[in-house]
Amino acid sequence: MEFLWPALFALFFWWFSTGCVLLLDRRVSLGPAASRLAEVGVLLLSIAVLDWSAGQATTQAAYIGFMAAITLWGLHELSFIQARVTGPRPVAAPAGLSGWGRFKAALGAILWHELAVAVTALFLFVICHEGENWVGLWTFLALWGLRLSTKINIFLGVPNMTVDLLPDRLAFLHSHFRKRPMNWLFPISVTVATVAAGWVAHPAFLTGASPFEVTAAALLSTLITLGMIEHWFLVLPIPDAALWRWLPGVEAPSTAKAAGVSPGP
Repeated sequence: MEFLWPALFALFFWWFSTGCVLLLDRRVSLGPAASRLAEVGVLLLSIAVLDWSAGQATTQAAYIGFMAAITLWGLHELSFIQARVTGPRPVAAPAGLSGWGRFKAALGAILWHELAVAVTALFLFVICHEGENWVGLWTFLALWGLRLSTKINIFLGVPNMTVDLLPDRLAFLHSHFRKRPMNWLFPISVTVATVAAGWVAHPAFLTGASPFEVTAAALLSTLITLGMIEHWFLVLPIPDAALWRWLPGVEAPSTAKAAGVSPGP
């Protein structure tokens, strides 16, 4: 049970926070100035909480660091789906591009967003690396790595690319996707994620594991497992957008998948 409860919490918070980001994008409007001010406030609070939690090797700090990291990730994803931080060329790819040209066009569509995430990850490492509790830092890094893997898989080509959760303002991204039965990266991605989830979880089952170690292992391994499952949604005919059908404005799932839309992996 020590492992089960934090695992269930990670599952719930991932699902709920994704829905909150989508709901904020669709229905909440405080005005540009008030919205930016609120985001800055949440950003500073999340960083302060992550800094505090890094020095506390307790179960409570593990939960708090986990939530703060996902909240910080959600801010990045909200700025992306609102098309405020995308890339130097947020336009559709010219017809007939292939190879290096196609890669450069896709990178130009999202580069500023990826650099912003990278800078945040580096900053979190600076403030957290000397602490005893790395849950917040590893949560953010896991989300980033899994999301990058998802994006690259979609760029290379997968059979199911759901675009239900992708707002119209990001419609230019569709031209950078490719539909194929399979790509060479997919089996590597799911294998690495599966091994990583097991490796992160195993300390929780060692004799003498502390409550903090069990909680940290459960939170992180569950998050990685969710990312691995999301990868399988790319190749299996499963409408993952149905998970957020409770949101106003989210339509019935189509047959497409957008990369990096949720704060989840």
